[in-house]
Amino acid sequence: MSRPKEDIWLRIIDKVVPIPCVPLGGYCFSWTGAINESGYGRFNHNLNTKNLSTLIHRLVYQLLVDNIPSKIEVDHICKNRTCCNPNHLRLATKSENLKNRKFNRGS
Repeated sequence: MSRPKEDIWLRIIDKVVPIPCVPLGGYCFSWTGAINESGYGRFNHNLNTKNLSTLIHRLVYQLLVDNIPSKIEVDHICKNRTCCNPNHLRLATKSENLKNRKFNRGS
């Protein structure tokens, strides 16, 4: 019997497609599963019989990099909201994340 973490990884890998990343070079790991109304990937799963929906980039960051402190966001350096490549993710305050979005829109 496989462990829950292994099951999650198999489900994640099944929904990720590498696509060229123009801003950074290399590849974004583009989520092909559920997408929310803001364009971010969502991962649906059960925890203790509760149905949960988690932003995929936050889940991958927590699984591969580190815990995310409260009131901290995970910023996409590549600006691809469906990307869950941990090398393209960084922690940022809401203010920093909003500044990064504005800067990348050319404003």
